[in-house]
Amino acid sequence: MKKNSCSISVVIPLLGGSAYISPLFDALKKQTLRPSEIIFVISRVGDWRTAKKLVEQQNFTSIRPIIIEPAFPGAARNIGAKEAYSNWIAFLDIRTLPAHNWLENMLATANKGSYDLISSKMICSAKTFFHHLLQASTYGNNAVECLPGSIVKKSLFLDSGGFLENVRAGEDWEWINRFAQKNKFIQQEEIVIFYHGLPNNIFQLIKKWFIYSFENSKVNILLKEKFSYMGLAFFIFAILLYRWNHIVSGEVWNEDALLFIPNLNKIFWSVFFFFYFLYRGIFKPISDKVALSFLLPFSWIFVGALGLLIDLVKAPGRVHGSVKYLISHFQK
Repeated sequence: MKKNSCSISVVIPLLGGSAYISPLFDALKKQTLRPSEIIFVISRVGDWRTAKKLVEQQNFTSIRPIIIEPAFPGAARNIGAKEAYSNWIAFLDIRTLPAHNWLENMLATANKGSYDLISSKMICSAKTFFHHLLQASTYGNNAVECLPGSIVKKSLFLDSGGFLENVRAGEDWEWINRFAQKNKFIQQEEIVIFYHGLPNNIFQLIKKWFIYSFENSKVNILLKEKFSYMGLAFFIFAILLYRWNHIVSGEVWNEDALLFIPNLNKIFWSVFFFFYFLYRGIFKPISDKVALSFLLPFSWIFVGALGLLIDLVKAPGRVHGSVKYLISHFQK
């Protein structure tokens, strides 16, 4: 098929989640600028036959389901991008819903500034009370930059080598950072994508964040040297505080020493976690545009607890990633 300079192929990787197909098509049918084709790259796992059937039943513009062996999102997107016939590729995830003017606005921005990549902005949608708590403890009502909803010139995407294929998460940011270094890039300021895939319970939350934190550790994203140094400085400070009474009283534990502070370790950690809980439950959500009326009088406690849980679950992966980053940095 002949390419059109303004044609857009939408590429959507699918590994389960067939329940989200119909709502996504409803959103695509409302687009003020319809895509030239929609490519579903469906991994042969779980309910893939149901997903394939639902895709083929849609009465829409050119639809192509591509069935592959189980693959991570990056690998699936690469396959879809190579198969696309349009000059522009737009990426979506199965749990994302675009605004009605998504493609029209993104392409207008691209043409206005002759950009090669326009990244999207996303906001989480919450339906249940648990979702609202989880939303408040993560991104809040802030719109955040993301890959789903972004559009890129196909030729330049292929020249970039595409996404890393051996990681489950983080490949999107790794590619955006790599692509933006050599090509003309801008972030769309309007909210164009709504995410509908928040975990439904504590168990799903723990599983998702634990797995994703370790997957993110495989690529150099979310890591800055200053955070490593800050973490190291805090560790040294905590150890020094723990040893303070030994330092001021000598090797013999002397509670009569002038600078001896009883129960210092308990006091320090109690104060630390108290203020940390306040930050996670009130201050951070407010900075993320969560209404104070939602947090008070008691929701902030649950928001703080969820925030603490998420940080604890992510900690092993973050530490692992920091260690890998530091090792690779010093080996250069």
